[in-house]
Amino acid sequence: MGRTTRDRPNSIMSKETTCLGLTSLRGIAALAVVVQHCLLVLRISGNDDVFNAPMRLSDPWLLHQHALLMLFNGEAAVVLFFVLSGLVLTLSIQRDEPLGIATTIRYWIRRIFRLYPLLVAAAVMSAAFFTLAPAATQLPNASSWAVQHFNAEVTANTLVKTGLGISNVLNPPVWTITIEIAASMLFPVFYLIATRATALGKVIALCCFVFLTLASPVRFRYIEVYLIAFFLGALIVFHGRPFAVWVWSLGPAARSAFVVLISLVALTAKRLIAPEIWNDGLTALVISIACTAIVTVVYFGPRRGLLESPVLVRLGDISYGVYLIHFPVMITLLRLVAPHMPTTITPTATLAFHLALAGSVIAVTLPLAAMSFRFLELPLQNLGRQFARNVGRRLSRDRTRLA
Repeated sequence: MGRTTRDRPNSIMSKETTCLGLTSLRGIAALAVVVQHCLLVLRISGNDDVFNAPMRLSDPWLLHQHALLMLFNGEAAVVLFFVLSGLVLTLSIQRDEPLGIATTIRYWIRRIFRLYPLLVAAAVMSAAFFTLAPAATQLPNASSWAVQHFNAEVTANTLVKTGLGISNVLNPPVWTITIEIAASMLFPVFYLIATRATALGKVIALCCFVFLTLASPVRFRYIEVYLIAFFLGALIVFHGRPFAVWVWSLGPAARSAFVVLISLVALTAKRLIAPEIWNDGLTALVISIACTAIVTVVYFGPRRGLLESPVLVRLGDISYGVYLIHFPVMITLLRLVAPHMPTTITPTATLAFHLALAGSVIAVTLPLAAMSFRFLELPLQNLGRQFARNVGRRLSRDRTRLA
């Protein structure tokens, strides 16, 4: 979940050049999740669960809210995270080739140090924030989704489970980190398939992932629904170049139209396919394919444009913190303002409140995420890399003695 580099190129790619555009995509996706959560807090025009509500042409405010949720599409953002992770994990293992027991253990150590420190810190932060700002009064006109999290109780059990990534009671975004952890542990197998399997073997593997997404008889925290996104991210590195070359060979207008079309597919899939089903398999598959296309075009594309801007790259650097920290910040702010809110609120005022809440949450979250990145994530990532190297050297010495 960091910056990425690329393979030896043709004219549109370079291994030595960092692909900052992918880092920026991660930051944009994190902000989309923040805004989407803020848009779901209050009922609007009598609609309690806008996220899973069907589109009705007779309800203009519902359509308006659907449009905002498509623009700030947290579901597509999460899938984009997964595809990006698949690509980044592939490059991480590739730099440590050949893949074997020692390199796999080193990889797992790096992933543990990457994912868990902030996960634990965010759980503690949630517990601290919720304890310091108790729900003294109910949030007026709140959606049932917001009420559930607004009234979350801090217990030792929920704190430990949230820190381990097996519960999202205190911090709902943790459900995706559970998937990230599971996929990370399995990823060496994905890498072996992507690098060692024949073309037929890869097709068979892809069909198996499609089956898991669409028709798995067992559902466990939706892990099986999204494994395909990680595998597609791995395939980008080895098989994405021809597609990217074709896209970049188009004229500027045609290329822009194509990228916009693919982006619209990702943004509208839930609203058009299964708006009433959370984590629908077909929706996840369509979004995964669309996000794979977007990431491929950026990854193999030239190094210029808006996605290379320092502000967006910096946002991408701190995106993991933004993703995990924003929810306790949001609930804390809601608990502080709840006693001062009117019991009835018009749709226009609801929209204004949601947008003001989003701005406030972002304003508080960004500096916290920046401090987390500087003082927690970077030092522990470096420690993890050093620990992984030490373990690798020890395993090498043990193998030498046994030989």
